[in-house]
Amino acid sequence: MKITLIWVAKTNASYLSEGIKEYTDRLKHYCQFSIVEIPEYKSSSKTSFDEIKKKEGIAILAKLPQNANVICWTKTARNTLRASLPK
Repeated sequence: MKITLIWVAKTNASYLSEGIKEYTDRLKHYCQFSIVEIPEYKSSSKTSFDEIKKKEGIAILAKLPQNANVICWTKTARNTLRASLPK
């Protein structure tokens, strides 16, 4: 099984980076695991929140392999979406 975790922005807190490395090392014994960081689009007076999220979404979709099963969480994890992408 291959798992790719895609997220927007960098993790700057050292304790988070250490935790991510710890669990990445653990998961590698059971599956192919990788992390892809998408750069965060900066807001300006000319770009709206929706435009930024759309650009980030396009960048995420560009990194997804074909035929991927997708599980998507929001910050609150209330709106969880699971979908299979079309071929």
